Amino acid sequence: MELLFLGTGAADWLPPGPTVGNHRRHCSLLLNQQILLDCNAMTLDALQEFAVDCSRISHIVIGHSHSDHFDFDSICTLASQPRSTALTLHLEAGSAQKFPIPDGLSGNLQLQPFTTGEEFTVGAWQFQPDAANHPMADPQEQAVHFLLQDPDGKTLLYLLDGGWPPEKTCLRWQHTYLNVIIWELTVGIETAFHIFSHCNAQMLAILETAFRQRGMIDANTLQLCSHLARRFCPPQPELQRQLQPYPFRPAYDGMKISC
Repeated sequence: MELLFLGTGAADWLPPGPTVGNHRRHCSLLLNQQILLDCNAMTLDALQEFAVDCSRISHIVIGHSHSDHFDFDSICTLASQPRSTALTLHLEAGSAQKFPIPDGLSGNLQLQPFTTGEEFTVGAWQFQPDAANHPMADPQEQAVHFLLQDPDGKTLLYLLDGGWPPEKTCLRWQHTYLNVIIWELTVGIETAFHIFSHCNAQMLAILETAFRQRGMIDANTLQLCSHLARRFCPPQPELQRQLQPYPFRPAYDGMKISC
């Protein structure tokens, strides 16, 4: 499993331009150089800065349609670039109907809706989309977290935007050992009203303990944090220092991991 963090910032970050420097772009994660989790208006700059071969990207999977996770124009731009096979866009069924494929891209971009709670295949990966505690303006759309399994059987739990996961969602995960967790740490170590739909470090510590007691994680589980708000999270060195008492570490833009 190869992970490349193209962006690790929450919605309050502004576009940094062609180089990210000490800033953060909105969240996007590249899996095995082929699958994009979330694609927003800042993702194309990240792909260029980190020298990603975009022709290898075959699938884009979106957890919900808020603009810091999803930008249809950017996806269409990516699909219009030279490629040997069509790019498949996976959207939750409640939002998919709002984004018809433009006529000029019908051979380059395919839309594949998924249903919350029903597993689906993305290339050689398995995806399980489960309900997140994250309100959407359109009641037809359900924001989701993803439980993934790679071709080698390793698991990744992708938990961006959602605060405390619903009980039904956690029960669906409880018998799965997790090799990797990407937690959402929007609020950092602060306490703010945002915790009702986002997480801070204290909340993650409680969730982490519950997962450990259930046998879902252990000392070998890689735990990283993303979706870091500019308002609440200091620059990377200070955030790393703040999180030293915890078993999870903050990711950063351009971070690449093989696990």
